Amino acid sequence: MQPLIDFSIPPDQIYTKIPAWKFLENSDNNKFPLISKQVVLIVSGNDPRLGMAPGQPDYSPAPSAMNYWTQQSSLIGGESLAYMIHHFLTQRLVIPIPDIWMIGVAIIFSKIAVFALKKQSYLSAKLRLQIIIASLGAVTAYGIAALQLYISAAVLLPWFLPSSIFLAYVLFATQRKHHA
Repeated sequence: MQPLIDFSIPPDQIYTKIPAWKFLENSDNNKFPLISKQVVLIVSGNDPRLGMAPGQPDYSPAPSAMNYWTQQSSLIGGESLAYMIHHFLTQRLVIPIPDIWMIGVAIIFSKIAVFALKKQSYLSAKLRLQIIIASLGAVTAYGIAALQLYISAAVLLPWFLPSSIFLAYVLFATQRKHHA
């Protein structure tokens, strides 16, 4: 349950870049009014000579959200660090719930639904369709609830695999059984 870095926030709300030459040329170096309320990072920037080790620049492929905001193909380590510090200071740590946990929960709910369906001796075509529509509605409601939980509480629930497992169980249980 390691927190994730959320790159969906625009970079201009996270950090302000000031090139070293601009900082050094400023005659009022120490006159930044908000400096006591901010965190200052001195990072390597776009210089390929600087980074992790000689010949290994501090770049990584830019995530889709970051690419959307900045139209750059790589993410500098300092930008990633700025996002991490911002999330830590604003308590915006995105906690992912492991897929296996939600798959286990989906299996339990699926088994309960299958046992309830097995109690029915005969499923008409109309009832089958209603069960399938209700299952799709439940999966959609789960997706909306997971999205709202992500937005409001920064908890990331997996959607695709648990929903697929639930639908597979229910669809299999609603199939017609042809006995000889």
